Amino acid sequence: MTEKVLKTGVAYHGNRILRHVEEDMKDIAGHNMNIVVHMFTHNDWDRHLGVMKNIFDMSRENGLEVWVDNWGLGGSPGDKSHFLEYYPDSHQVFNDGEVSPTQACLNSPHFLEFTKQWIDAVKDCGGDKIFWDEPH
Repeated sequence: MTEKVLKTGVAYHGNRILRHVEEDMKDIAGHNMNIVVHMFTHNDWDRHLGVMKNIFDMSRENGLEVWVDNWGLGGSPGDKSHFLEYYPDSHQVFNDGEVSPTQACLNSPHFLEFTKQWIDAVKDCGGDKIFWDEPH
């Protein structure tokens, strides 16, 4: 019988200074973690693709699975989404008709396409799995 091994992990938020990331990934792996969840924000997508690829590579080199969180991509939790600035007709609308000022509608065709492009960017950077954080 094959014994199942419990995997453990930690979320890693926002550090993009590679020498610190390298130390941190060694430390995480040294504490018997198997997984690291990296935030991949809209800002990371726009400005830090090469850095994110390096971060994912460093994580994997230390034996960690790379899970990627869509932190703030469609609004909270996390950073403010830039998506709604480009697609103001894609706000989430509550059942009472109130429009959310910060949340994208997850069913918006524009948001679905945006998310597919984000997933492609994550894949190109070397992410292993997607962690969808707190969908509303």
